[in-house]
Amino acid sequence: MKVFYNYSIDCELPPEGIFGGPESMDYGEKSVRGFVETMDELGVLQGASLFVYPDVALKQRALFREMAEAGVEIALHLNGLRYSKAPKPAWLGSMTFEEQLVLYKMAKADIEDVTGKPCSGYRACYSSANHFTFPALEEAGFEWTSTSTAGNYWPEKHVRWAGGWRFPYHPSRKNKLVPGDMKLYEMPIQRSVYSHFNNDPNRFLDVRAETPPDIAGPDGSALRQVGQLWTAA
Repeated sequence: MKVFYNYSIDCELPPEGIFGGPESMDYGEKSVRGFVETMDELGVLQGASLFVYPDVALKQRALFREMAEAGVEIALHLNGLRYSKAPKPAWLGSMTFEEQLVLYKMAKADIEDVTGKPCSGYRACYSSANHFTFPALEEAGFEWTSTSTAGNYWPEKHVRWAGGWRFPYHPSRKNKLVPGDMKLYEMPIQRSVYSHFNNDPNRFLDVRAETPPDIAGPDGSALRQVGQLWTAA
């Protein structure tokens, strides 16, 4: 039996307003290097991805060019409210097809300019998306995404994944929540169906490398419970 997986870290700007992130750009670089070194030591570097804000990639060109040349996948992580080139800053899930397409193409080009390699993967910050998102991403040239969080529902952030498909799938062109006939492949963020992030009833706990230790539990026990739940399923 073959097992396919992806384990990632989101590379974001330092905190600003309602948005979190590493305490500084230097700290962010240390996190990236520590993550990559750990995955390499475990022998699973081929399954690791760095989802990078385009502005972070442009500020730390040497770091992400180095990672790309070492074979680490550099994918796009995008926040429509924090992207410096956004013509009209807004939650991605509030945008039209055309508005999203413009941002995806610009941000993809930023990543590729830094790495010198094709950028084929994508993740939305906060999983903000709508029914135009997957078709726009496919037209922009992306091959796979990891942006859905089935069950999460924050209408104020345009995050509406209640009733969403929980397993990897080719999305529908008309409904982001169900499988369809797109070439684009979506790998939902693995998350619990019981426990919540910071006790927020609208945000289930997901398994990501940057999960704070106090939320991950002693030795990552809370995250392991999520993994065990899905293994059992």
